[in-house]
Amino acid sequence: MKSYVIFGLGRFGSTVAITLSELGYDVLAVDSNFDRVQSVADKVTTAMQVDMMDENATENLGLKNFDGAVIAIGENFEAAIMSSIVAQEAGIPLIIAKANTVRQGTILLKVGVDEVVYPEKDMGSRVAYNLTSKNLLDYIQISQELSIAEIRALPSWWDKTIEDLEIRNKFKITILGIEKNGEVEVNPAPDTVLKNDDILIIVGKDEDIKMVEKKS
Repeated sequence: MKSYVIFGLGRFGSTVAITLSELGYDVLAVDSNFDRVQSVADKVTTAMQVDMMDENATENLGLKNFDGAVIAIGENFEAAIMSSIVAQEAGIPLIIAKANTVRQGTILLKVGVDEVVYPEKDMGSRVAYNLTSKNLLDYIQISQELSIAEIRALPSWWDKTIEDLEIRNKFKITILGIEKNGEVEVNPAPDTVLKNDDILIIVGKDEDIKMVEKKS
């Protein structure tokens, strides 16, 4: 079973910790605030109150066998950097960090974080797209350039195969899956025929997804 450590138990960090635990993974939840630790203690494998600026305390966390770390400390950027360094020194192979600004994200990447997420920005974009796009059913930004989206098949695509439409070449997006009658077909074959009620799960650059949506 994979195990993950979450540093910072604000709204974002606690949601990640509890969700991973509900999915069946081992979760170590860490925060310097006692009340935050207590709020997730009965929902995760282990919850600990640790000051990430205390070098002696971090050495006792036993992080060497963890598969991933999420740095979700928003109010103390120095502690976020320290947490990322501690995770790297422990040899954790995947480190994802929350950032409040692009500058913070740039710094985190420079100190060795594998991926940066911007929860407030991402949720704002998601709400805006969902409000204004009739064919864009959902939108999740996974990096500064790439997003995953759910869209209705365009009328011009109906009754044509993925191969004939040359979607990847013409629109620069990739179809990850197709929802048909409530069931999702993952990695559909090139000869799959698109229908008017199909929902496509696509990945691509933000500007390319926007171009597809404008054609609806």
